[in-house]
Amino acid sequence: MAQRTGATSISWVVLLGAGLLMASVLVLLAAALESRLGIAPLRFGLLALMAWGALAIGAAILSLIGLVITLTRPKERRRGLLLAAASLVVAVGLIAVPARPLTGTPAPPIHDITTDTQDPPEFAAVLPLRADAPNTTEYGGEPVAAQQRDAYPDLQPAILNRPPHRAFDLALAAAHEMGWDLVARRRDGRTD
Repeated sequence: MAQRTGATSISWVVLLGAGLLMASVLVLLAAALESRLGIAPLRFGLLALMAWGALAIGAAILSLIGLVITLTRPKERRRGLLLAAASLVVAVGLIAVPARPLTGTPAPPIHDITTDTQDPPEFAAVLPLRADAPNTTEYGGEPVAAQQRDAYPDLQPAILNRPPHRAFDLALAAAHEMGWDLVARRRDGRTD
Protein backbone atom coordinates (compact mmCIF):
# COMPACT_ATOMS: atom_id res chain seq x y z
CA MET A 1 0.00 0.00 0.00
CA ALA A 2 1.49 3.37 -1.05
CA GLN A 3 1.73 6.13 1.51
CA ARG A 4 0.97 9.72 0.70
CA THR A 5 4.25 11.57 0.98
CA GLY A 6 2.66 14.87 1.96
CA ALA A 7 0.61 13.45 4.83
CA THR A 8 3.32 13.84 7.46
CA SER A 9 5.48 16.46 5.79
CA ILE A 10 5.69 20.06 6.82
CA SER A 11 2.98 22.19 5.22
CA TRP A 12 4.18 24.18 2.22
CA VAL A 13 2.56 27.26 3.80
CA VAL A 14 4.80 26.89 6.86
CA LEU A 15 7.86 26.51 4.65
CA LEU A 16 6.87 29.50 2.52
CA GLY A 17 6.32 31.63 5.63
CA ALA A 18 9.75 30.66 6.97
CA GLY A 19 11.29 31.36 3.56
CA LEU A 20 9.73 34.83 3.40
CA LEU A 21 10.99 35.48 6.91
CA MET A 22 14.53 34.56 5.89
CA ALA A 23 14.21 36.75 2.77
CA SER A 24 13.01 39.69 4.88
CA VAL A 25 15.99 39.34 7.23
CA LEU A 26 18.39 39.21 4.27
CA VAL A 27 16.81 42.31 2.70
CA LEU A 28 17.01 44.14 6.04
CA LEU A 29 20.69 43.23 6.43
CA ALA A 30 21.41 44.27 2.83
CA ALA A 31 19.69 47.63 3.38
CA ALA A 32 21.67 48.24 6.57
CA LEU A 33 24.94 47.24 4.93
CA GLU A 34 24.24 49.37 1.87
CA SER A 35 23.43 52.34 4.06
CA ARG A 36 26.51 51.90 6.21
CA LEU A 37 28.87 51.49 3.25
CA GLY A 38 27.11 54.05 1.05
CA ILE A 39 27.31 51.76 -2.00
CA ALA A 40 23.85 52.56 -3.39
CA PRO A 41 21.65 55.65 -3.60
CA LEU A 42 19.38 56.59 -0.70
CA ARG A 43 16.32 55.59 -2.73
CA PHE A 44 17.60 52.00 -2.92
CA GLY A 45 17.78 51.81 0.85
CA LEU A 46 14.26 53.18 1.21
CA LEU A 47 12.91 50.73 -1.38
CA ALA A 48 14.75 47.89 0.38
CA LEU A 49 13.10 48.86 3.67
CA MET A 50 9.69 48.88 2.00
CA ALA A 51 10.39 45.44 0.51
CA TRP A 52 11.58 44.21 3.90
CA GLY A 53 8.34 45.35 5.52
CA ALA A 54 6.21 43.66 2.86
CA LEU A 55 8.20 40.42 3.19
CA ALA A 56 7.94 40.48 7.00
CA ILE A 57 4.18 41.07 6.87
CA GLY A 58 3.80 38.26 4.30
CA ALA A 59 5.90 35.97 6.50
CA ALA A 60 3.71 36.73 9.52
CA ILE A 61 0.50 36.05 7.60
CA LEU A 62 1.75 32.81 6.05
CA SER A 63 3.23 31.65 9.35
CA LEU A 64 -0.09 32.26 11.09
CA ILE A 65 -1.97 30.33 8.39
CA GLY A 66 0.62 27.56 8.56
CA LEU A 67 0.30 27.43 12.34
CA VAL A 68 -3.48 27.08 12.09
CA ILE A 69 -3.18 24.37 9.42
CA THR A 70 -0.62 22.48 11.49
CA LEU A 71 -2.71 22.70 14.67
CA THR A 72 -5.77 21.30 12.90
CA ARG A 73 -3.89 18.12 11.94
CA PRO A 74 -3.89 15.04 14.17
CA LYS A 75 -1.10 15.06 16.76
CA GLU A 76 1.09 12.57 14.91
CA ARG A 77 1.07 14.77 11.78
CA ARG A 78 1.94 18.14 13.31
CA ARG A 79 5.40 18.44 11.79
CA GLY A 80 6.40 22.04 11.38
CA LEU A 81 4.51 23.33 14.41
CA LEU A 82 7.65 24.73 16.03
CA LEU A 83 8.84 26.26 12.73
CA ALA A 84 5.46 27.94 12.15
CA ALA A 85 5.29 29.28 15.71
CA ALA A 86 8.89 30.53 15.69
CA SER A 87 8.47 32.14 12.26
CA LEU A 88 5.32 33.90 13.43
CA VAL A 89 6.95 35.22 16.61
CA VAL A 90 10.06 36.48 14.79
CA ALA A 91 8.04 38.04 11.94
CA VAL A 92 5.73 39.85 14.38
CA GLY A 93 8.81 41.04 16.29
CA LEU A 94 10.40 42.35 13.09
CA ILE A 95 7.23 44.26 12.29
CA ALA A 96 6.54 45.49 15.83
CA VAL A 97 9.97 46.92 16.67
CA PRO A 98 10.07 49.53 13.86
CA ALA A 99 6.34 50.18 14.16
CA ARG A 100 6.70 51.02 17.87
CA PRO A 101 7.75 54.66 17.34
CA LEU A 102 4.60 55.13 15.25
CA THR A 103 2.46 54.58 18.34
CA GLY A 104 3.85 57.72 20.00
CA THR A 105 4.46 61.10 18.46
CA PRO A 106 6.59 60.46 15.40
CA ALA A 107 9.23 62.91 14.28
CA PRO A 108 8.09 65.00 11.33
CA PRO A 109 9.33 63.98 7.88
CA ILE A 110 11.84 66.81 7.58
CA HIS A 111 15.49 66.43 6.63
CA ASP A 112 16.80 69.87 7.56
CA ILE A 113 17.03 70.78 11.24
CA THR A 114 18.61 74.08 12.23
CA THR A 115 19.07 76.11 15.38
CA ASP A 116 18.37 79.29 13.40
CA THR A 117 15.01 78.97 11.67
CA GLN A 118 14.90 82.71 10.88
CA ASP A 119 18.26 82.77 9.06
CA PRO A 120 19.22 79.14 8.35
CA PRO A 121 22.66 78.41 6.92
CA GLU A 122 22.91 78.48 3.16
CA PHE A 123 25.09 75.84 1.61
CA ALA A 124 27.18 76.86 -1.38
CA ALA A 125 30.30 74.70 -1.63
CA VAL A 126 28.30 71.47 -1.44
CA LEU A 127 25.80 72.35 -4.19
CA PRO A 128 27.83 70.87 -7.08
CA LEU A 129 28.13 67.61 -5.15
CA ARG A 130 24.37 67.46 -4.62
CA ALA A 131 23.24 68.15 -8.18
CA ASP A 132 21.36 64.84 -8.38
CA ALA A 133 20.34 64.59 -4.72
CA PRO A 134 16.73 63.54 -4.02
CA ASN A 135 16.23 66.34 -1.47
CA THR A 136 16.89 70.03 -1.81
CA THR A 137 19.29 72.20 0.18
CA GLU A 138 16.75 75.01 0.39
CA TYR A 139 15.19 75.41 3.82
CA GLY A 140 11.42 74.83 3.83
CA GLY A 141 10.59 78.07 5.63
CA GLU A 142 7.98 78.59 8.32
CA PRO A 143 6.07 75.32 7.76
CA VAL A 144 9.26 73.32 8.45
CA ALA A 145 10.25 75.65 11.28
CA ALA A 146 6.85 75.08 12.93
CA GLN A 147 7.24 71.29 12.61
CA GLN A 148 10.73 71.52 14.06
CA ARG A 149 9.59 73.63 17.04
CA ASP A 150 6.81 71.11 17.80
CA ALA A 151 9.05 68.04 17.48
CA TYR A 152 12.22 69.47 19.04
CA PRO A 153 11.19 72.23 21.47
CA ASP A 154 14.52 72.08 23.35
CA LEU A 155 16.66 72.66 20.25
CA GLN A 156 18.39 76.02 20.73
CA PRO A 157 21.63 77.63 19.60
CA ALA A 158 24.54 76.81 21.89
CA ILE A 159 25.81 79.88 23.73
CA LEU A 160 29.49 79.33 24.44
CA ASN A 161 31.58 81.43 26.76
CA ARG A 162 34.54 81.32 24.34
CA PRO A 163 35.94 83.54 21.63
CA PRO A 164 34.40 82.79 18.18
CA HIS A 165 37.61 81.28 16.77
CA ARG A 166 37.82 78.82 19.70
CA ALA A 167 34.12 77.92 19.36
CA PHE A 168 34.73 77.28 15.64
CA ASP A 169 37.65 74.98 16.45
CA LEU A 170 35.51 73.04 18.94
CA ALA A 171 32.67 72.67 16.41
CA LEU A 172 35.14 71.56 13.74
CA ALA A 173 36.65 68.98 16.11
CA ALA A 174 33.17 67.66 16.95
CA ALA A 175 32.32 67.32 13.24
CA HIS A 176 35.53 65.39 12.65
CA GLU A 177 34.87 63.17 15.66
CA MET A 178 31.41 62.32 14.30
CA GLY A 179 32.90 61.39 10.93
CA TRP A 180 31.21 64.14 8.94
CA ASP A 181 32.50 64.91 5.46
CA LEU A 182 33.21 68.64 5.42
CA VAL A 183 33.39 70.20 1.97
CA ALA A 184 34.34 73.71 3.11
CA ARG A 185 35.29 75.41 6.35
CA ARG A 186 34.72 79.08 6.97
CA ARG A 187 35.54 80.88 10.15
CA ASP A 188 32.38 82.97 9.83
CA GLY A 189 30.64 80.12 11.63
CA ARG A 190 29.20 78.28 8.64
CA THR A 191 30.38 74.93 7.26
CA ASP A 192 29.25 72.87 4.27
